[in-house]
Amino acid sequence: MLSKFQTKHALIVSVLTLLLCVAMLIGATFAWFTDSVTSGKNAIIAGNLDVELEYTTDFVSWQSVGGETTLFEEDTLWEPGHAEVVYLRVRNAGTLALKYRFAVDVVSETASKNVAGKDFLLSDYLQYGVVEGQQSLFASRDQAITAVQSPSKLADSYRHAVLSADDEPVYLALVVFMPQTVGNEANYRGAKIPKIELGVSVTATQAVEEHDSFGTTYDETSVFVVSTPQEFNDAVVSAPTNSVIAFQNNIDLTSVYSYFSIWEKSFLIDLRGHTLTTNLLQLMSLGGADMNIVIQNGTLKGGNSTALLDIYSDGSDQITLHNLSIIADDAADTALTMYGFSSTLTMDNVNITGAVNLTDCGFTEITAGTFTARERDAYVIHFNHNAQINGGTFIAEEADQYIFDIATNQTSTLLINDGTYRYGGEAPFVVTNGRPDGRVIINDGIFNGTPYEPGLYDSLIDN
Repeated sequence: MLSKFQTKHALIVSVLTLLLCVAMLIGATFAWFTDSVTSGKNAIIAGNLDVELEYTTDFVSWQSVGGETTLFEEDTLWEPGHAEVVYLRVRNAGTLALKYRFAVDVVSETASKNVAGKDFLLSDYLQYGVVEGQQSLFASRDQAITAVQSPSKLADSYRHAVLSADDEPVYLALVVFMPQTVGNEANYRGAKIPKIELGVSVTATQAVEEHDSFGTTYDETSVFVVSTPQEFNDAVVSAPTNSVIAFQNNIDLTSVYSYFSIWEKSFLIDLRGHTLTTNLLQLMSLGGADMNIVIQNGTLKGGNSTALLDIYSDGSDQITLHNLSIIADDAADTALTMYGFSSTLTMDNVNITGAVNLTDCGFTEITAGTFTARERDAYVIHFNHNAQINGGTFIAEEADQYIFDIATNQTSTLLINDGTYRYGGEAPFVVTNGRPDGRVIINDGIFNGTPYEPGLYDSLIDN
């Protein structure tokens, strides 16, 4: 008879095993303007989901992609107009529905100098595309290139949706080519040959389709542990509703993504005390499924010319920030922007350095935290909707700064139940821009060291 410890251990292992994904990484090395190419072999790591990646050269026989599979022809000369095609199919060979992502990744790269003596990377001049449903050989390279309707840079990703257990295989033609428009800007000179190592990956996770006597809820929650920008991107793409994306260490997105967008997702991002550095993090919902995103327990840092965290919603979305520091650098106009319409933003113990601009949102609630305007910020928080402040510290110490800006063309209320407010003193505490439809109700709080009294109301608000 198993002990209680052994039984518990076995149960935990079984559950975790079901949540494992199948990751397949296929490496290929290209050397441009040389006689040959040396192709790295492929490493396949299999989990319990049974997904098969196969290739063909004639659409008669199919071979499984394995650790020693060579997908791209050797002795390849890369030049403008050259194309390489690999015919693949993804097949669900198991009994569980799966969701997969197909991508071409730049694993490593060697820079070189062109005829003008300028540094360049081969990845800047190669493009790829995935032609779905291709079940015959292309007659020519022109046909293959033309079939790619929207060519992408090598760093971009291609994703597919759910592949159920009884679905037909998905046929994919991978086309990698150098456009004919490429000129001497990619024609190398010297002893250093430009090289690029490409990785073709298929990542599968269990789809939320299975059911038992109580429905489908037993496989709704998954945990994705991430430690690199690519793993974070993969998790964002693949994570089912109610999943957890857990950080294992700090992740810097700035060298990989000019900005990072999350579209119409519902999951929790747990930084676990780590820092996510990004030029711009977007949470986007444009007419699709409602978002319910929680970001907690860590630091969000960086920002470009617009904002660090940018939320756009046209639905009834729920965005929660919990135990989080948001630190916008000097390049960012604001730390946080939100166009939320009917959405709700909740901030609990959030520390923000930089202005916050909340426009046309449904409702915002702030429970605790510290909100500090930088020297060049005009205000701490701009509201154009209903908001409730239950606590926190709000700092705008420059003489011309104010804590809250209420600018609205519709009836909205800022309800202040508590909090500590430090401001320069020459500017008002709240500016309503002369609009009588913006209401401010103050119940309690500390204002420049003075407890709120009803008689202070008029002096605190400029309308």
